[in-house]
Amino acid sequence: MNRETAISAVIADWRKRPFAWAKHDCCRFAADVVMATGAPDPMKGLRSYKGKTGALRLLADKPLETYLDERFERVDLAFARRGDLVMANGNVGVVWDRGGLFVGDDGLT
Repeated sequence: MNRETAISAVIADWRKRPFAWAKHDCCRFAADVVMATGAPDPMKGLRSYKGKTGALRLLADKPLETYLDERFERVDLAFARRGDLVMANGNVGVVWDRGGLFVGDDGLT
């Protein structure tokens, strides 16, 4: 399976999943996309948080952007390609088509 097909399969699976802390949140979506490309789990060692309180406790140690910088090389947005991670308003999503996909209350938006 090629990279875009693998990412498309993850997106299709996540499309109707409503946001739920520690189950269907932006970090788990982004990690699923990354792993679909054959890369190791970027959330290794971070999946133990439970619910909103656990996620906020984890983020109290350092911001989400720092966790991402520790695991990925930054790419200028002008060079981002489909499937690359992107941040907006404190959330991590995935570059797709002419924008990004993010986990929302009604699934991916």
